[in-house]
Amino acid sequence: MIWPQSVLLVLLVSAKNARSTSFHLSDADKDYLMELDEQLSYNLFEYADKLEEKAQHVQRIVKEIRQPLKAAKGIEEEYLSNPLHSFPLIRHLYEDWGYLEEFMKRPVGQDQKNFLKEKLQELPIYSEVVEATEAIARIQHTYGLTAFEMINGHIEGIQLNSTLTALDCFAIAKYYLKSGKIDAAADWLKNTKHLMSEDNEEVHEVLGLSVREVVMLLARCLTQLGQTDEAFNLLKSQPDLAEKTPDLMDLYMAQPKGSKNLFPTWSKAYSACCRSSHTPNPTRLLCRYNSTSTPFLKIAPLKMEEISLDPYVVVYHDVLAERAIAEVLRLSETKVEAVKVVQSPGTIRRENVRSALGFWLPELGEDINGPNGPLYKHIQNIVRDITGFVIGNEQYYQVLKYEFGGHYSPHCDFFNMSLQITREEGDRIATVLFYLNDAPHGGATVFPDLMVKVPAQKGKVLFWHNLRGETHDFDVKTLHGACPVFHGTKLAMAGWIYEYNQMFLKPTLRQGDRPNAYT
Repeated sequence: MIWPQSVLLVLLVSAKNARSTSFHLSDADKDYLMELDEQLSYNLFEYADKLEEKAQHVQRIVKEIRQPLKAAKGIEEEYLSNPLHSFPLIRHLYEDWGYLEEFMKRPVGQDQKNFLKEKLQELPIYSEVVEATEAIARIQHTYGLTAFEMINGHIEGIQLNSTLTALDCFAIAKYYLKSGKIDAAADWLKNTKHLMSEDNEEVHEVLGLSVREVVMLLARCLTQLGQTDEAFNLLKSQPDLAEKTPDLMDLYMAQPKGSKNLFPTWSKAYSACCRSSHTPNPTRLLCRYNSTSTPFLKIAPLKMEEISLDPYVVVYHDVLAERAIAEVLRLSETKVEAVKVVQSPGTIRRENVRSALGFWLPELGEDINGPNGPLYKHIQNIVRDITGFVIGNEQYYQVLKYEFGGHYSPHCDFFNMSLQITREEGDRIATVLFYLNDAPHGGATVFPDLMVKVPAQKGKVLFWHNLRGETHDFDVKTLHGACPVFHGTKLAMAGWIYEYNQMFLKPTLRQGDRPNAYT
């Protein structure tokens, strides 16, 4: 079955930016950046060689034209009385310095300058830098880290190699400052100042970083946080700011006080569930073999772990075989693109809701994974066995790749809005989430209202109902999110099942409170 284009567009369609890059998400694009940086570094090295060649040329010229001056040292009057000495001096001053001026103006390393100008078009743009910085902020906020811990690579009991420099810290501080999270900005600015050294002062100056600016921004943050004495003493300690300290303090005191919450929709429960310190509450739910969802399970039951009965959330273990996982990843590895989230008109996005790469199965026109392909049929059969639902060939699955900082903010999977897909198929009655690899460092799926955490482990499938059984009311307790990945990659595949196909299996038995959002 080929879906109408308008329907496909409704489904969390993947989106490419104009330059087809996802520098903060894609391993391939990051590898390209490393290669590009190597080229630019070598180009700068060649530029330095050209400058050195010119400097050596100038030094030879200086040595040559200083010979008469050395010979005349101490006997200037006698020396210049000789016309064979005075003539060269007059000629030299009249002619040579004009030529030397032209030589000094002559451009150096023009090829290197042209190369840099050409490559500037391929570098990350501002929005991509912001997205990468947001990933750092998400990691720090979710896992409750200080700037010092981030700089030293101490995250959730894991020691990572860190290359954060004063320049990096300053960029993160400015992001927090612009976002209104003053306490975090102050923390990063303190570490920026600590990392700056006199040895790198010339480098920092060229790259737009100065102690003076760091001190001024830090003093501003401290003042807004009510730490006025510390801010005053900091400004006084800077020689070129000492006299201006009273005026600067007056300016900073006029700024609004306090610090904003950068992630207002992220509850404490969400962050708590994501952290390694989270210990799930013991329940009386069971692990058992499911042999009843479909007739096939009577001869090949599946290992099922009950997570919650209200709402219904279960995990199936050892479901998708290694060969099938490898085939899914092979099909998607070169085709994943940055994904978007469907939002109702007029919605204001207060933070980056989702950061991931995605690819849809089946891909139209591909026999291997199309509706008649063996891989697609295999996945369909697994979903039928797990859910007991009617699963037709119109079912699509989204392969997802989460890398550093990759996440999905807490949300519910039902749309609760008027879309073509909801008018034709109903809302999402259930969700099936396949885990395609182990992601031990972040990437868990958490249900904050249930205080439930499901780690991403290869071959496991998470299944839950989004609508309540008898009424099909939206079950807001299914609020869930994907914790930010802070090391490695999380690979998953999600499928959403719509309610109208299940009208004979899961009919509405009584009137509920669900609003009619589809007209």
